[in-house]
Amino acid sequence: VALCGVGLGTALLPTYVQSWIGLGGWRGGYLGVAGLLIVIGAPVVWFTVREQVQSGVTATAERGDFRQVLSQGRFWRMLASFFLLGLGISGVTPMLPAILEGRGADIDVAVRIQAVLGLSSIVGRLAGGWLMDKIFAPWVTVVAASSAAVGLVLLLNAGEWGLVAAMAGIGLG
Repeated sequence: VALCGVGLGTALLPTYVQSWIGLGGWRGGYLGVAGLLIVIGAPVVWFTVREQVQSGVTATAERGDFRQVLSQGRFWRMLASFFLLGLGISGVTPMLPAILEGRGADIDVAVRIQAVLGLSSIVGRLAGGWLMDKIFAPWVTVVAASSAAVGLVLLLNAGEWGLVAAMAGIGLG
C-alpha cells in the first residue's frame, strides 16, 4: 500500500509534465515539477512529519541488533534480490517515454502508456501484497519478476498495442 503513491505519480506526472513542456520546453517541465513539490510536497511534509521520541531504546542496542543482521547471509541475499528487481523495473520507468518515442510512438501515446504503467503498478502492488499474505512470498515474487521480464521482452518486440500490454506486465511485475 505504501508504494501505491509511486504508481499514482507514474500515472499522473507524465501528462502534467508534458503540458509544462508544451508551455516552456524542457525548462518548463522542470519548473512544473518544482512547482508541484513546493505547492503540494512541502506543505504535506511540514504538516505531517514529526520527530519520533523513543523511550527506553538505546543506540547501543540498536547497533548491536543491526550488526547481527549484517552478519547473516539471508540479509545479503534479500538485499541483492530487492536491489536487482528494483533496478530492473525502476530503470525502465523514467526512460519509458523516450524509449517509446525512439521506437516511433507519438509523445502523447508514450505519455498514455506511461499512465497505464502507473495504474497497473498500483494493481500489481496491491494484488502482490494480498497474495503474499495468502501464498509463500517467494513464489509470488517469482511470478511478479517473470511478468516484468515478459513485459520487457514485449517492449522490445511488439507494436503499439503490444507496448501497452508490455507496460501492464511491467507494472504488475
